[in-house]
Amino acid sequence: MNLTVVRFIGLFLTALATGAVFTHVLQIGPKTELPGGEFLLVHQLLLSNYGPVLSLVEVSALLSTAYTTWVLRDRREARVTLFTATTCLFLMLLVWGLFISPINMRIETWNPGSLPSDWDIYRDKWANWHVVRALFAGIALAALIRSALYHRLPWSRPAARSKPTQK
Repeated sequence: MNLTVVRFIGLFLTALATGAVFTHVLQIGPKTELPGGEFLLVHQLLLSNYGPVLSLVEVSALLSTAYTTWVLRDRREARVTLFTATTCLFLMLLVWGLFISPINMRIETWNPGSLPSDWDIYRDKWANWHVVRALFAGIALAALIRSALYHRLPWSRPAARSKPTQK
């Protein structure tokens, strides 16, 4: 597959993932105002489609960015930004797997009529870890944008024009 296409896919999917993670951050304030039962209903309703879709988006973003990083590893000027993006995408997934997924699994067992007494602690941990993910996503997206704008591939540059000679 053409490297330009792979770079585009990585950038596009990272932008989608960043937007989705940012929606979690936007939900934090309003969700803290809800009583426990209402919080649970809203949380379960809003997030029912996130897992299957975002797991595919985020893993694909990581793989396409890692591939681009590997192919361009000898280009010093691109290596730092691409490695930063790849690392941040990996850390996003790691945070989800180690911290958010266990919280989600626990919340899925709750029902609105009988929440545990410490339900708000789990809500707050879930929110805080999503802020961490949003930071990683933002850094990854910024690094990929910088790479796309400043580290153009040699075959995508316009041919150099020679200066006219003066007589």
